[in-house]
Order: sequence, then C-alpha cells, then structure tokens
Amino acid sequence: MVSRTMLSLHGCYGGGRALSLAKELAENNRGARVLVACSEMTLVCFGAPDGGNIVGHALFGDGAGAVVVGAGPFLDGEQGPIFEMVSATQTTIPRTEHALGMRVSGGGIDFHLAIQVPTLVGQSVEPCLLDAFRGIIVDDDDAPPPCSGNGNGNGRWNDLFWAVHPGGRPILDNIDKVLMLEPEKLAASRHVLREYGNMSGATIVFVLDELRRGRSPLPEWGALLAFGPGITIEAMVLRCPR
Repeated sequence: MVSRTMLSLHGCYGGGRALSLAKELAENNRGARVLVACSEMTLVCFGAPDGGNIVGHALFGDGAGAVVVGAGPFLDGEQGPIFEMVSATQTTIPRTEHALGMRVSGGGIDFHLAIQVPTLVGQSVEPCLLDAFRGIIVDDDDAPPPCSGNGNGNGRWNDLFWAVHPGGRPILDNIDKVLMLEPEKLAASRHVLREYGNMSGATIVFVLDELRRGRSPLPEWGALLAFGPGITIEAMVLRCPR
C-alpha cells in the first residue's frame, strides 16, 4: 500500500518537519519505508532588487533532496541506516510571527528577513536542544553527552556532530557563539551555504549528505536544527549506528 502526504508553506523548517513526520509514520507502521522528497524553487520570488529584498535574493537558491526513512525490520540485502532519528521537538518562539517569511507585494513574492532573526534564534536554540535530549530514555552508559552530568549541556555540545540549517551566516555565527562550538562543528552547514545558498526546506538534506560524505568518523550522537517562519525551530537528536 502506498499513501502520500504533501507539506507546503513551511519555509526553511520544512525539511526538518518532513523528517520528523516520516519518523512518526515509520515508527507506527511496522516495516514501512517513507520517502521524504524536498523540492524548493525560490527563484520564483526573484524580482528587481531593492533595499528591502536584496539580502534575500543573494541568500536563497533552488534545490531538491530525498531521504528514505524506516524503522525496521530490515530485509535481506537492505542497507542499514546512516543516521538514526532518536527524538524530535518543535518550538515556536512567541511574538515572532512577523520576523521572517514571504509576503505578496506589487511585484510578486518577496522574502522578509528581520534583522533580529539571528539573535532570536540564538537566544532560543539551547532550550530547544535540551527539550529534544530530555525525550531520550537510554542506559546511563549510552546517554548522549548533554544528558549526562547535570543535564544542562554545558560544555558538552562539542561532543556531538551537527546538522544545522544554514539560514545565513549570522545565524550560524550566533549558534557557534551561544553553544560555544569549535570552528569545525558547523563546517557541513557552512559548506552547503557557500556552495548552494539557502534552499529553504531542502537545505537540511544537503547538510546531512555532506556529513555522510565526510572523511572523518562522526561522533556517535548528533543534533539537527532547522528554522523557519513562526519563528519555528525543529530540533532532533541523531545517532550514528555503531
């Protein structure tokens, strides 16, 4: 049996929301395989640049990516998971609904990015991460770094690998600063932003693929973050099977 679900108008957190939904579908349908396909065409918003939209035009690009999600059992010859999605949360920052998004103007559709967005995301990202990690129930010996010790994540974020939606360089810089990450921790996100731009919801798939193709072994535990209109933050705990 095949069923289909379409998600739209989620903006830059759409990829994270689609992965979270696929996780729920797979876990509740034994043996199911969920194809997550993200396609974004931000070029439709392109118009004559002015002072209000020139940053958005320079930042965004088109892109598409796909991921297969399952929850076992595996068939003979079927490849095992690259990443396990362990726990996921969604948070909307209060009173930020007008901070970013798209709006209809006389010339078509314009991107709207308030200058406060990087700061708003930076102020909220650590509580969102801690909520996601609190949803994990594992033996103490297997606990991810933020769940061990005092459970507040202090100094332990660098023990993770990171898949962060590159909404823009200031957003990545603020996350680096707030979580006190080592320079290479957001390298995959910065590479995707530099090479492809912000492809809205599809971008997080590119970041995961960049991590997959990396030469250095990843830590066992990781975190995924995606941001979009609302302001909405999707946070997910990832694990590399050993």
